[in-house]
Amino acid sequence: MSNADISRYLQIDESTVRLWLKRYETTGDVEVIQKSGRKRSTTEKQDTIIQSMVAQRPTESVGQIAYRLSKKRIKISETTLRRRFEEAGVQSMKPTSKPLLINDHIKKRLQWAIKHKDVDWNKTVFTDESSFHMKQVIRRVWKKRG
Repeated sequence: MSNADISRYLQIDESTVRLWLKRYETTGDVEVIQKSGRKRSTTEKQDTIIQSMVAQRPTESVGQIAYRLSKKRIKISETTLRRRFEEAGVQSMKPTSKPLLINDHIKKRLQWAIKHKDVDWNKTVFTDESSFHMKQVIRRVWKKRG
């Protein structure tokens, strides 16, 4: 079978077939040979530490995480941190927005609370919970994609 036939059959370029055949003749295998290049700046253990830091405090910036890592004697650039987040499937995004309370809402809530202050809340079942912010909070959080 010719290189061209193999190329058509596997639907790959003929130069790739030649490369694989040459590699097989040289090494007896077609596995990719370890290439030269810059070594990874973090170990697997450090990568695990980075991922756990993001999980513990998802609102921290890359700079804050880099600073905390430096306290643990792990010197790492912000660019490398972003790469590790990308590898872990973590990305920075705006958190789910919550409705802001305006003065009218605050007054109505206060009136409601005063009116119901003597209710025995141990006998009350709450079926809905919501979060509210008094001020506009623009912050990003790290979350897993998906």
